[in-house]
Amino acid sequence: MRKTIAAARIVLFALLMPLFFVSFLKAQSNDAPPQSSTDDNPPSRVARLSFTKGNVSFLRAGLDQWSQATPNFPVTTGDRIYADKKARAELELGLYAVRISESTDLTVTNLSDQIIQLGVQQGTVRVSVYEQPSGDTIEIDTPNGALTVLKTGTFRVDVDPSGDFTLVSVNSGAAEITAGTQSQTLRSAEAAKLTGHNGVEVVSVPLPRPDDFDKWSEERDKHISASASARYVSRGTPGFEDLDEYGEWQEVAEYGPVWYPFGVAATWIPYRFGHYFNCGGLPLLAVHCKERRQRLS
Repeated sequence: MRKTIAAARIVLFALLMPLFFVSFLKAQSNDAPPQSSTDDNPPSRVARLSFTKGNVSFLRAGLDQWSQATPNFPVTTGDRIYADKKARAELELGLYAVRISESTDLTVTNLSDQIIQLGVQQGTVRVSVYEQPSGDTIEIDTPNGALTVLKTGTFRVDVDPSGDFTLVSVNSGAAEITAGTQSQTLRSAEAAKLTGHNGVEVVSVPLPRPDDFDKWSEERDKHISASASARYVSRGTPGFEDLDEYGEWQEVAEYGPVWYPFGVAATWIPYRFGHYFNCGGLPLLAVHCKERRQRLS
């Protein structure tokens, strides 16, 4: 029994270590002496590419060659994601989820301790804010204006491929839209259309009816909210809900809650499948491939 529990704890540690990595970096940076240049410090918040469907391309900051996006890729400031026709993608940032619809070009403009800034050149993005710690700023920039989250909820931005207009929808919560010298607060079930570039026109419009992308996003939100692992792992840990798919929790008198993986042999070795990846100045991160997922299923 002791060996079984010990093995389960090793597997849980192996799965969660990449998820807790960013928290470790933040604590480390708080304890470290001041650096001579901020460029020497690694980013303290990293997003995770948690879902892809169809042809999703990825452009790492500082590079000029696109590559195929892979689930579990770390994403940080300057990175760019493009979802082609009939494609979708999802970014997890702990308490936030960013979902990308087809024909969408998204850039992570800024990702730091308290700032999440996204740029949408074209297409549709929906952001779910489960909690918003004091001081956190979430902003979505478009060619016609910007949306800043004021209250937790779900928010959608549709940018026309021409860049001539943007539709901002607040399904729940509250957000401020700014366009030039204009600003307006949108609350639950409100929407606005921003048209033009210089001298942007802002007009209130009816909230569009939910489409397949909205319904898919809502299902993803429900899956995260109903996660059993949220009772044992902080919701601020990206990917905590994946533990539900690959194992189960049991109370053990001697140890407390223990997570047991499904279908893992006693000879399984953490990080056997996948590869290490360099991400924007971070130490090497382990990115697991499909072989690991199959082994755990």
